[in-house]
Amino acid sequence: MFVPRVKQVFPTKNDAYMFYRDYAKLAWFSIRTARTSKETNHWVCSREGWHEGKKGEEPNKTEKGSKRCGCPAYVKVKHDKKRGLWYFDHVHEAHNHKLEPSPRMTRYMHAHKNMEEGMCDKFNIMTRNGVPHQAALNVMADLYDGRQMWGFTEKDIKNM
Repeated sequence: MFVPRVKQVFPTKNDAYMFYRDYAKLAWFSIRTARTSKETNHWVCSREGWHEGKKGEEPNKTEKGSKRCGCPAYVKVKHDKKRGLWYFDHVHEAHNHKLEPSPRMTRYMHAHKNMEEGMCDKFNIMTRNGVPHQAALNVMADLYDGRQMWGFTEKDIKNM
């Protein structure tokens, strides 16, 4: 498995992001952008930090609750202007929580959800032409080898 290393170099910031996102998927966690500027980006475990309530209110105490637990895993990528390259300046791999136990479940994590553009277009065309939602799902399941192969949920389609 490929692992991010300090001073690892990439031609673009997007290449660095794709590398870390793919690493996160193989390591069974999701990432999000914490801080960004023209010359640096911090990509953190999606469980980094703590969920805070609105100002003056207590944090949410709903049944679902927040998944954030202050996880310290992150990478910081910097731009080397002289060479025109991006590199990992800091890498912290350790998590303070269990990672997702199944690679099948990582595809439903926000950073790893992906719907091919063509697939999205086909859903939109069927919807505009009055095809019922369930019928459109069935057509797409036939075209794309079953729903279990999708990297998103039916709810994601409703939210398009």
